[in-house]
Parts: sequence; C-alpha cells; structure tokens
Amino acid sequence: MIDKLIQLVRDGFQKVTDSRSTNTSYKLCDILSIGFAIFSLKDPSLTFFREQYPVREENLRRIYGLESLPEDTAL
Repeated sequence: MIDKLIQLVRDGFQKVTDSRSTNTSYKLCDILSIGFAIFSLKDPSLTFFREQYPVREENLRRIYGLESLPEDTAL
C-alpha cells in the first residue's frame, strides 16, 4: 500500500515543470524524490542520509525510484 502512495507522489513530481537551464546533471523529479525520501525516513540531517545511503541503496532504488545521490549543492 505504501509503495503505491510513494509511486503516486513520484508521478506527481514528474509533472512538475523544470524551469532550470538545460545543462542540469539531475532530473528535477529525482531531486524531489530524494527530498521526499529524506523527509519520510525522518533522517535528522542530509549528512546522516548520505552516510546511510550505501546501506539503504537497494531499498531506496526499489521504493523511491532513486538511481543516484546528487551532491549537496544539487539538493
């Protein structure tokens, strides 16, 4: 059930118009999905999320659709 809800959120992120310049490294949908993952996992900081990423990578890919972790400045 929660997987369907997360997919609905991700589908909504894909509908957001990306007004950044065309030379971006990461899709806006991916950046928004990472922000949503950090928020929904209730991680205390971006640093903590980054430290835990290698352990959680497969689950983050499967559940949130995350392919890679952008640098801090992208977020």
